[in-house]
Amino acid sequence: DIGAPGLLGRLCSGGDLDEFGSFPDPAAAHAVRTTRSPARLIARLAGRIRESFERAVRLAPHDVEARKDLMQFYLVAPGIVGGGKEKAAEQQRAIAARDAVQGRIAAAWLAEADGDLARARREIDAALAAA
Repeated sequence: DIGAPGLLGRLCSGGDLDEFGSFPDPAAAHAVRTTRSPARLIARLAGRIRESFERAVRLAPHDVEARKDLMQFYLVAPGIVGGGKEKAAEQQRAIAARDAVQGRIAAAWLAEADGDLARARREIDAALAAA
């Protein structure tokens, strides 16, 4: 016994998230969740988003803001859609070559992504000192 009727359907459809509703049939709940998931939309659009950021950097290679946007994409996107810490680190180096303060801030993002909050703090402190 799993408790109240329909509990399994609510759990399978995203817990208590109203956007998926609740279904007494676990298969229907699963089908709704997998076809209406925001993650599907994000995965479909990720390639286009990455291409847009990369194109912006190609068109304006000295634009630090464009590189920061691309770097943030690389940090949060999974590798399967083109993200990655090495790509983010490459952008951080390019940012630092153009703007020392922004390079330190970007280095803090990398440190945070690595879970090294002490290094992130040192980078932010260095950015503040250099500003």
